Amino acid sequence: AHFWVDYVHTGEELGMVRFSGTPVLASGMAEVPAGAAAQTTWRTDRHNIIDAINAGGSTAIGDALRMGLNDLLAAGSAAAQVIVLFTDGLQNAGSETAEEVLPDAIAAGVKIYTIGLGADQDVALLTDIANASGGLYFGIPADIADSNSRYRSRRWRV
Repeated sequence: AHFWVDYVHTGEELGMVRFSGTPVLASGMAEVPAGAAAQTTWRTDRHNIIDAINAGGSTAIGDALRMGLNDLLAAGSAAAQVIVLFTDGLQNAGSETAEEVLPDAIAAGVKIYTIGLGADQDVALLTDIANASGGLYFGIPADIADSNSRYRSRRWRV
């Protein structure tokens, strides 16, 4: 997640939804500012959101996707609209499933890249979401060694 905050370029937009049983719009779609000082503040604010996330609770993937899709579409069209979903993929909460939100994302031309986390990933679901929308699935095992000290010891709830 920190990578995406660092990777997005001036003029591009990024929004963040955090979730377990209920999604929260942690940061609505916002453009990366051009000035160095403003850009540092913008990135720091989003890194702080990520740092405050703790893994645990239930997983309302569909509700989180719906919130992210709504925020993305409300911001207006862009050349490339993408959702990056970090989760174990074990849907066990929420009023909508990922499968129910997926047709709306596809109709809007939004690609969903899925990042599976942990030992108990629902690889089939995460692969299906990514493939259906034109995105890709990437699995990250629970025991991966983090060689980058900046991101070491981070605990994420997705």
